[in-house]
Amino acid sequence: MMNNGRRWMRFAAFACLLAVVGLAPDLASRATAGLSPVEIEDDYVAAYTRASGKAARKVALIIGNDRYRESYALRNAVSDARSIERKLRQLGFETNLVTDADNRRMNEAIQRLAGDAAAADVALFFYSGHAVEFSGANYIFGIDI
Repeated sequence: MMNNGRRWMRFAAFACLLAVVGLAPDLASRATAGLSPVEIEDDYVAAYTRASGKAARKVALIIGNDRYRESYALRNAVSDARSIERKLRQLGFETNLVTDADNRRMNEAIQRLAGDAAAADVALFFYSGHAVEFSGANYIFGIDI
């Protein structure tokens, strides 16, 4: 069972996902109406599925890294990635879930997404794991850092 703070964190990630795919109505009013994050998520999944139909080809790469070899392990990155992957499948995305990947596997998966994106209407990349921002650029890390 997920605690409330964790549910809202997952919901925040889902809200960002909705903004990326262009379906971000007033989430605050729905949250203050007493709906739980899961109920709001399910409403938006259903609405997006109805609005988007099956015509568009949607591809997604989801990476979740927990088991870092030289850095501290994470507890929820893979779980979060799996949750996002399930929702994206509900939205009609063709998904590629990659977990606990080293830099080589991550680069291969990203190259595959780039190829798939060329023939898709929507392409989405989701990453959960260690990352850093340096001089305005963001870097993600495989488990072999």
